[in-house]
Amino acid sequence: MPGSSVTASDALAERWEWRLPAVGLLLAATAIHAYEATDADVPFLLVGFIASAVGTGTAALLLVARAPRLGWALGGLTALLTFVGYVVTRATPIPTDEDDYGNWLELLGVVSLVVEAIIVVMAVWALAGATPGRLRRSDRAG
Repeated sequence: MPGSSVTASDALAERWEWRLPAVGLLLAATAIHAYEATDADVPFLLVGFIASAVGTGTAALLLVARAPRLGWALGGLTALLTFVGYVVTRATPIPTDEDDYGNWLELLGVVSLVVEAIIVVMAVWALAGATPGRLRRSDRAG
């Protein structure tokens, strides 16, 4: 609406219609990495899967609790680091983990990449201070 002021409560980071889908995605990432941890035979992969599951699970709790900005930051960072970890283990032969090198199409890995990419984009957008009013005004300006 022209001339209306945008309040802090309108920020995407605080809005439930953004937080709830993010919680679902974060819990999906948590489940994927908790499951993968049960099959990890390389110690550093086990640590990575556990760290990712704990980070995304904690971020989901923070989004539901009264700390959504912290939840967005933790969730976005955890998802980004997990995404990078997947790419590194597929693009680079890593000692003790030769099975993953070149294995780009592992089903859970691909699902995880999609989920994590969406989480990262949502987190960046939410933390950038985007508000519905600002988004509408920027559309008219361009």
